[in-house]
Amino acid sequence: MLVINYINPHNKDYNKYNYWVGPIRKTFANSHTNTKNLDVNAIDKNVFFDKKYSLDFCLKCNTIKQPRVTHCDICETCILRHDHHSILLQTCIGQHNYLYYYLFILFTVITTGLNCIIFLLFQFKKLQIECRLISLGFLFGNTSILFEFYQKLKTLVFQLQFNFTSSEHKKYLNSRRMHCQYHYDTGNLTTNIHDAFY
Repeated sequence: MLVINYINPHNKDYNKYNYWVGPIRKTFANSHTNTKNLDVNAIDKNVFFDKKYSLDFCLKCNTIKQPRVTHCDICETCILRHDHHSILLQTCIGQHNYLYYYLFILFTVITTGLNCIIFLLFQFKKLQIECRLISLGFLFGNTSILFEFYQKLKTLVFQLQFNFTSSEHKKYLNSRRMHCQYHYDTGNLTTNIHDAFY
């Protein structure tokens, strides 16, 4: 049985734990759920390793976290490969819905772009002068949605290229000043895309 004595929630010193816990076993790493439901007391002594492994523990969920697991304060759960919490979709974008989020952004950019082109080429010339002002509002709204989602798509493509998430990208920007290599980038674009989507 794993017993963790926790002293101070704001202290980042891992010496406060009685045991050092190593990497989580494959059964937990190959989990098909988006949330981490790991009972801390169910881990046996085979999980323990020496002090070269650091313990990453979520205080709010009371679970040991895998690499690339982040706690979402809005959903109040730990999400595997957490990218961000989408206010538009009211859900966290993580490992198991990242592909669908990427396709949603991609098709929104394509659809709004085609709407603008079709409207300008075919519909705008046929409208009377009085109706053109009203339709310019539609065109302006459609164009602003296009540019907003285009920026999101550009960011997603960049993150796919180097196998990042948004939170990891912020950490990478800070560590680039120290010339640190990002360790989830495989150097191969197809492997990075496969890792992000599947």
